[in-house]
Amino acid sequence: MYLRIPNLLSRWRWKGKINPLHEDVSAEGNAWFRSFAPLTPKSQHAFDLCTFGLFAGLLLPDAGRVSLAEHLRTCLDIVNVFFIIDEYTDVQSTHVVRDMMTSCTDAIRNPHIPRPEGETVLGEIVRQFWERASRLSTPEGSLRFVDCFTQYCESVIQVAEWRNDGSAALTIDEYVTIRIRDAGVLPTQAICGLHLSIPQHVFLDSVVSDIMRISCELTIIDNDITSYNREQADGIGAFNIVTVIMRSLGLSLDGAIDWLEQRNEVLVDTFYAQLEAVPSFGPQVDAQLREYLDYVGNTRRAVWDWSFVSGRYFGDRGLDYAKTGLVPLIPAKTRNNTETVVEVLIMEEELAKWDGAGLGKAA
Repeated sequence: MYLRIPNLLSRWRWKGKINPLHEDVSAEGNAWFRSFAPLTPKSQHAFDLCTFGLFAGLLLPDAGRVSLAEHLRTCLDIVNVFFIIDEYTDVQSTHVVRDMMTSCTDAIRNPHIPRPEGETVLGEIVRQFWERASRLSTPEGSLRFVDCFTQYCESVIQVAEWRNDGSAALTIDEYVTIRIRDAGVLPTQAICGLHLSIPQHVFLDSVVSDIMRISCELTIIDNDITSYNREQADGIGAFNIVTVIMRSLGLSLDGAIDWLEQRNEVLVDTFYAQLEAVPSFGPQVDAQLREYLDYVGNTRRAVWDWSFVSGRYFGDRGLDYAKTGLVPLIPAKTRNNTETVVEVLIMEEELAKWDGAGLGKAA
């Protein structure tokens, strides 16, 4: 059986490009991350194959007005933070996840206080990240990021509660509402705009907030489709919009992809219409808001392009699958919430077992 991946960004105005400094920054940032020894050697290897430095280079191709390398490093660090939190929390019980996220939120509020002995390593990773990143930030940029990151941590707990309650069925709207905060899109956009001085009330404007919401939902659709094979193979596919659509609407896998493809078209049209309707907040704020909204648009493009060039979801076959739009489904394994060792799938190995027919490879 195969997953069909449509080209959801065919009408997206932002075209991908990459920061030429990403490799240099990757060496430094990845060495810092590995110094915490958060994973077993095999899982760290699988984590490295995700090429998060390349992701950062796509997120910040020009790196704005602040120091090119420092801003890029900050982007790499937050990507590492989000993905290690995912790996640690995806299979843990609610009380463990709550303790982990409490450590992370306390660390983000108190970045100059070292974390206590015996605490999850996530707390110290987050603390050191934000202690360094906050030096680049304006007061407004810090306020925006801390708010978005705190909501993200709260939503990770909410997902754990849902999973531990027996994975009760979520409606499509319920899922999207949780996932908008859980996906990490809003804090990633905020990191890109750390150097900007945009008052908080601007983000509360109905048009601006709608743009943020739509950008998140579009990226959720993109990411949940590209990550679906990995997640269902890893036993965590229940919390994915593809699964939610199939269950809520009684559709097949192909039917769910068709539905999401149509939803994507509607959202893209609405996104562009709202961009044209953004009110003025004064010349200085307007210029900065335009820059921030450019980061918003480019974040979606970066997530999509990285999904196919990294090893995270498709191993070394991503570019082939991008051309054919067909990915062989890997059989799912059973996971439980008592696992203590974090295991990261090496997708190249998994896909090699199930792509023998060659249907996922470009001619």
